[in-house]
Amino acid sequence: MVLEQSTLQIAYTVSVVTSLALCWILWHHRRKTGAVVLLCYIFAGVVWSATQLANITIDDPAVSLALLRIWFLGIAFGSVALFVFALQYTGREQYLGSTTYLALSIYPVYLFLFVFVDPGEYFFETIESDPTTVLGIVPEYGIAIVPHLIAAYSLTAVSVLMFVDMYYRTPSLYRGQSLAVIGGSLLPAAGTLPLVFGLVEFDPAPIVIPIASGLFTVAIVRYRLIDLVPIARDRVLETINDGVFVIDRGDRLVDINPEGRRILRTVDTGDQNYIGRNFRSLLEETDLQQQYDAITASREETTFEVSIGTSHLQVTVTPIDDGHDRHVGWLAIVHDVTERKRHEDRLERQNERLDQFASLVSHDLRNPLTVANGYLELARETDDADDHLEEVAQAHERMETIIDDVLTIAREGADVTDPEPVNLEALAERAWNGVATGDTTLVVHSSASIRADPDRLQRLLENLFRNAVEHGSTSSQNAVRSDDDRTDSRAVAVESGLVVRVGIDRDESATGLTLFVADTGPGIPPDQREQVFEAGYTTDDDGTGFGLSIVAEIARAHGWSVRATESESESESGGARFEFGGVELVPEE
Repeated sequence: MVLEQSTLQIAYTVSVVTSLALCWILWHHRRKTGAVVLLCYIFAGVVWSATQLANITIDDPAVSLALLRIWFLGIAFGSVALFVFALQYTGREQYLGSTTYLALSIYPVYLFLFVFVDPGEYFFETIESDPTTVLGIVPEYGIAIVPHLIAAYSLTAVSVLMFVDMYYRTPSLYRGQSLAVIGGSLLPAAGTLPLVFGLVEFDPAPIVIPIASGLFTVAIVRYRLIDLVPIARDRVLETINDGVFVIDRGDRLVDINPEGRRILRTVDTGDQNYIGRNFRSLLEETDLQQQYDAITASREETTFEVSIGTSHLQVTVTPIDDGHDRHVGWLAIVHDVTERKRHEDRLERQNERLDQFASLVSHDLRNPLTVANGYLELARETDDADDHLEEVAQAHERMETIIDDVLTIAREGADVTDPEPVNLEALAERAWNGVATGDTTLVVHSSASIRADPDRLQRLLENLFRNAVEHGSTSSQNAVRSDDDRTDSRAVAVESGLVVRVGIDRDESATGLTLFVADTGPGIPPDQREQVFEAGYTTDDDGTGFGLSIVAEIARAHGWSVRATESESESESGGARFEFGGVELVPEE
């Protein structure tokens, strides 16, 4: 194939000018990651084109030979620069140590020695002058050119493979950028093949260099190549503690990071190949799905909070637009705020307890204090002081009981930070022995171990056992189960044949396991099952109304849910049942 000399001069001149312009752009972005190495690669292309331009313009065999040697070095440095840029651009710069640079330097050093010194004429076997050719000289290459070709094409091939791998790892939103880089690196290498195989007398590579430079320019200007290096994705998205989801306009998930996968696994236990799946379908039966439908109906950034399982999440959804302000998808950042939410809940519970304490001090303690003052005045005014002072003593005892219960609520409400394995059967029996139970029977259905604070769990069981005995006995069939009533339960004669059961339900639909305490007593009326956990709630004139409130505080301190319901077993005949959800079982060794 023959081209006019003037045509080649124009093509090579355009190549030099275009490449220099791109070098100028990169110089202004030299502080960006990868910019300097890419500049070196493009400048090697300038050397490549400039030497060819000078060769066809200057009619001097000696100058042509010198330019040919420089041309070879330009190829060597360009191949090395492209390889280094590929490592940086695809997030593999951890391999760019002194050993790598030393290994890469072997190629240009080898080429310099054989091209400029050429001991034994192994690189150029003969060089003849021929004014009829494009270069004016006709070199015959020796065996030493083979390592040069292997090194140049190998470095280029490996670089292109890294870019191709990045293309498949990159979300579709950025694949145009990846294709531009692949094309820019592949074209110059492909352009040298016709010359290597003797199909043409001139080097076509400089002619395609403007096209390659144009692709790099598009990548920089259109896709902001230097600002949007995939290192950001590999380094930031893969290590960020927030879940990151990229969703296209068709609601398909096109990218996700490891934390995002962990979040999805809590709501979707099926196929975990999430890429390409409908994002909305992955959120079925969650609060996030309802919020997602409302948000995607608009084009505004939105932040909201949802609960998924035991986790509380803050979600920020931002619309993604391309370079032409066209809406192409959504970016969702999901931040786990479970600990913050738990802290807020703790503060809220503490404030509630403070309000309760204020109410108790101002009301519940004021009543027995008023009674005590009244009887004290009567004792002073009458001769029957003993009876009146006995009433005063009882009022003081009641105040002491209330104070003890208030302090207990304050202590038991603090979060359990270091739970330990507790054998349920052993602890239940120990709690049972601490309560006067008469002929009541305890049945423990599980010998498993759960994670809990043993002292507080024992207190919880003691309060429930005492509550069952006092309100399930024959003498108390009409009493409402609301507290641990400090009326000395040891003196109560229990003749009801009451049965109290303790066990663990393996309810797969619930979060964790459920610890239950149930009895065969009269049960709790449905309209009172929520109220029984309120501090001070009681229908017994002698009760303080704190027993079940303490139980609820202990449960919340462990992170368990608590509810009062009706026993379902026929043997319990509709008795009371207290359930604690979210209990963690200790695996057997």
